[in-house]
Amino acid sequence: MIYKNYPRKLYDGTVTPKGILSFFKKLGFDVFFCSGNVDTLKKQVTMGIPVIAFIRVLPNQRYLHFVPVVGYDDEYFYLADSLEHTINCKETCYNRKVSIHDFEALWKTWVPFCKNTYIVIRPNVTATS
Repeated sequence: MIYKNYPRKLYDGTVTPKGILSFFKKLGFDVFFCSGNVDTLKKQVTMGIPVIAFIRVLPNQRYLHFVPVVGYDDEYFYLADSLEHTINCKETCYNRKVSIHDFEALWKTWVPFCKNTYIVIRPNVTATS
């Protein structure tokens, strides 16, 4: 139901970063499209801020995908992935474990201005005051 009414989809059904920004803004959140590196991504996740990364689905493929990054450790990023064929574990809060090295390769998309990008979603402070 959410996908059917999602804003700013392309003709082929692809959801754009602007669509995600519009969707969460309509729900009253502050939303930011950011570019960074592994350290900036880890910083956001450590602060408990939802982060949606824009990555390749698999290495050496052009298909792109938005995926929530929900945790990390010294070796891995932990993702809550919606694509069944990428799921490689069954934990409570995540279902895909990707080495940091592999994540960096997936994160270098072929789309101009979208390499190492992510979306940060925060509660709107003025709306909750």
